Amino acid sequence: MDHQVVTGPGLPPPIGPYSHAVRAGGFVFVSGQPGVDPVTGDVPGDSFGAQARQQFTNLATVLHAAGSRPDLVVSTTVLVATRPTSRR
Repeated sequence: MDHQVVTGPGLPPPIGPYSHAVRAGGFVFVSGQPGVDPVTGDVPGDSFGAQARQQFTNLATVLHAAGSRPDLVVSTTVLVATRPTSRR
């Protein structure tokens, strides 16, 4: 099956040896997108909401670069990491 690596302007740089997405057989397979601002390289704030919004903005940018859009997503997995709370 032929495939095409997806890249484009406005995407945050990959963190590791992977592609943002691959188009194959009419599907778009998107790799994990961090909640990092692609312009500054910084994490936007320290709240879950700010980081999640940035992550979904990055995801939409990748989908558009691949010729798709968020409302066509069939399945997704969201990984959430928490910081341990201190016990006093």
